[in-house]
Amino acid sequence: MKHLFTIALLALLWSAHAQEGIPLDNPSFEDMPQLGRAPSGWEDCGPLGESPPDIHPNGNFGIGPPAWDGKTYLGMVVRDNDTWEAISQFLSTPLIQGRCYSLSFYACRAEGLISLSRLKNEVANYNIPAVLRIWAGNNACPVDQLLAETPPIEGIGWAKYTLEFVPEQNYDYLGLEAYYKKSCNYSASW
Repeated sequence: MKHLFTIALLALLWSAHAQEGIPLDNPSFEDMPQLGRAPSGWEDCGPLGESPPDIHPNGNFGIGPPAWDGKTYLGMVVRDNDTWEAISQFLSTPLIQGRCYSLSFYACRAEGLISLSRLKNEVANYNIPAVLRIWAGNNACPVDQLLAETPPIEGIGWAKYTLEFVPEQNYDYLGLEAYYKKSCNYSASW
């Protein structure tokens, strides 16, 4: 059974080895705290009929650690009905085939996430660890290449993660996806 889970992200720190960093629009997800809207500069890539990610802290769901940097951060979930949340962004400087990139960010697991399960139609606290997947492609909501994946994000407090990857071709879009920690049977559905 899959569980609802929130990954809170903050301050994507992005660089190419031996190159200048690739600029991201709003890498720290600053925006007005609210439910169901991707932060400014990012596009919702979740399944139709499901809610987009949230901008925290917004006082909902029982979560709300303070932002690690700035005032807000991104919250994404995986759900018990086999859906998950994702966002993407067009890159003003594309990822270059064969170049090694490093992406650093801070993430944490929600201590508690109180929400209604659509599968069971009851209130539940879903705070099971999940992973963050980094995707690349040449269309919005990219799934052309899975670039990297974190280990399960288990800590309640902010922790720094650094992922390195090499694109197999040039890509114009970067995607971030919350996903189940056991992901052997993944199929892209963006």
